[in-house]
Amino acid sequence: MRYAGNLKEILRLEALEREKSNRNVNFEPKEDDKDDFEEEEDEVAQTFPKNSSMVIHRQDDGELTCGMKCLQNMYGPHIVTREEMDSTSKNIEKISHGIQMYNPELGFYASEVLETVLQVKGKCVQRISLDKITSEYFVPIIQLNTTFSGYIVALGGAGILKHYICIRYNGQYKKIDSIRGVKPIIIPKEQLFVRHSNGEIRCCFEEQRPVVAVLAVGSSPFVEYTILHECWTDNLPTAEQFQSIIVDSLNYRKHRASYINKKWFQKWERRRLKLDETSMTMIRAYIEEQLQTEKNVIVRYDDRQTVIRCKTVNQLVKELRAMQWIHGKTPFVFKQNGCQVYHSDMPISKLLDWSLPIQLSIDDHPQIGGFYTINCSLSGTCTDKKEHSYSVRDGDGNIHIVYKKTIENIKQ
Repeated sequence: MRYAGNLKEILRLEALEREKSNRNVNFEPKEDDKDDFEEEEDEVAQTFPKNSSMVIHRQDDGELTCGMKCLQNMYGPHIVTREEMDSTSKNIEKISHGIQMYNPELGFYASEVLETVLQVKGKCVQRISLDKITSEYFVPIIQLNTTFSGYIVALGGAGILKHYICIRYNGQYKKIDSIRGVKPIIIPKEQLFVRHSNGEIRCCFEEQRPVVAVLAVGSSPFVEYTILHECWTDNLPTAEQFQSIIVDSLNYRKHRASYINKKWFQKWERRRLKLDETSMTMIRAYIEEQLQTEKNVIVRYDDRQTVIRCKTVNQLVKELRAMQWIHGKTPFVFKQNGCQVYHSDMPISKLLDWSLPIQLSIDDHPQIGGFYTINCSLSGTCTDKKEHSYSVRDGDGNIHIVYKKTIENIKQ
């Protein structure tokens, strides 16, 4: 029955069966090459190529191309070629004041070359401040970037040529080394970049070479890490608590009434983008308030003085209103050491130093929508006269337009 029919139909059925058989064959690498293939992973589509397995790119004997190989092990061979690495190195050397950026014979590249190549390819690179921020804080914060791909790590001690590896992230951390014979390993999150008793930082417990530099790589800016770095102090809450404060500071729906830079936060709700200076100032002020403990703050107003126990500007304002030192919508200013540190019409609630006395004053400058009687005088030379106004040049050479109906008297 299988071969019933004409020759054309028989050949067609046999071809279909061969195709089906080929699809069921599992590819097995040669015994010598098995270490260069990874087990199947569920890769993030926007970060890694859609391969059932990724080949580990190894260094050839006599080469030090670990920098280029770790980029390829992170993103695949398409990310960069040897020619691109050399070309980038030469361009950086032109502006590096004589500092060598690569070895053309061995293929060794400085970390600046790796960073530049990634940026040219549209990746965002964040250099981690290992001496300032501990791993228990920065590792979970870096993970908040939904496009995070992994780390580029430089290993080696003082006076030793550095070796680059990559630690790829896809729900778990996988260390991949381009040296032949070194198998990839999964690193538990709690082992990443821990400082040991001798002061050295290791990327995992199995690795004996110290870490000297770490670059986090992704497809969008590491905003949460930027906030962590800018707001880092010696007296922080736990890593979980501080992470919660950072996430809360980026919640536009919660802070829309007090954050004045609404355009950035509206964009942030739709996509990840780099922090601008104004937004960073507001976020830093909010976080500093959250980290404050209650203190006794000295407040002076005219010839009066009081002490208020609080930890935020909002608490301070609430107490002053209860004391009737601040009334309704009347604008007011806080000063420290003669410098304005807070204005009620500009809700960036940041005090320079809670330990310093605060001078409260009522802002008597005209406000939009207010009704005022303003008396002023002007001396100068009349340079022009129109139907309803005069032009007057004062002693500093400035020209003023004075409307006739506002003039009480004129003296020559």
